Amino acid sequence: SQAQPSSTLEQLLRDKINNMFVKNETDRVLQILYHVGLHRKEFLHFFYLRIFAILPNLLGEYKVMAFQLILWNLKTISDLFQKLQPEINKTIIHREEEAQHLILQIISGLLPTLTWNNINYFLPNLTATFSRHGTKKCIEVFYEILMWIYDHEISGKDEDSIRLYIVAGLSDVDDALNHKVFQFWDKRLPGETAARLLDNFNLMYRPEVEEFWLNFSSRLLLDLTKRSPDFDRFLFDALDDSEFGEYKIDTNMSSMPMTPMFSGTMAMEVSPTANQEAAMVGGIRATESSLFSLSQVGFSASGIPEMSQSMQRAHAFVPMSRPTQKPVTQHA
Repeated sequence: SQAQPSSTLEQLLRDKINNMFVKNETDRVLQILYHVGLHRKEFLHFFYLRIFAILPNLLGEYKVMAFQLILWNLKTISDLFQKLQPEINKTIIHREEEAQHLILQIISGLLPTLTWNNINYFLPNLTATFSRHGTKKCIEVFYEILMWIYDHEISGKDEDSIRLYIVAGLSDVDDALNHKVFQFWDKRLPGETAARLLDNFNLMYRPEVEEFWLNFSSRLLLDLTKRSPDFDRFLFDALDDSEFGEYKIDTNMSSMPMTPMFSGTMAMEVSPTANQEAAMVGGIRATESSLFSLSQVGFSASGIPEMSQSMQRAHAFVPMSRPTQKPVTQHA
């Protein structure tokens, strides 16, 4: 039959690979398993115990190969998180792009099986590493992990800290990643304008993101206009049949096109009356108290300048500097 030769060949290959493990021919055995796994991933199950045994000693491309072998069958390897736990934080903080990307993909695939204690084991190093630097493909999986955690009920979850890192993604310099995070929040915030405005203050604002909060909160509010049935309707008729001619603009401020809006009304309000003209001393017109507040700071008897009420209010709301919190490094 056809099954017998195939089974015999498979057994011979298994014996050969096990013999290579015994002889510590790590580089050769990983390359063979990688190429076999490209076509027969189920064949790898015979060797995972040996792969986990040599994993702590692997470096560079061989560690990448080992992670790839694990990723191919992560849903069928029992107790995978416990077996990988010693390597997770070490790989996250070590700046080796391919290994980082694979360990992030493995974490993402394991999320449905993890408790909050499991997640919190690697989360501090995860956020400390990828919220500050990293390649695009690593940061994308990083955001996907945070989004999954935020969307699912996990006992003991620190939702505020997870939200903060996803909100910070709205300032990502990469347009594609920025758009991905924006779409995430756009789908989860209320579709009613007033409710979304309140959530922009209550949920999305944190002192850590105040530098760009106004930017993304405005975008989230204005994006609601796209849901209007009239959003794609033209405001004006097409100008295809219109005739255009050269128009010379007078840049003088008295010229109509260059006159600021409401400047005529302001001029009428500010223009002095006859009594005010008579009150002018030495050719200098006094500031009109009904229209403007004092522009000079008065002095107290001690010689210390006194602040006006408006200046005192402004001074009271000057934000104080906050110390930057250093990333937490957790060792397995």
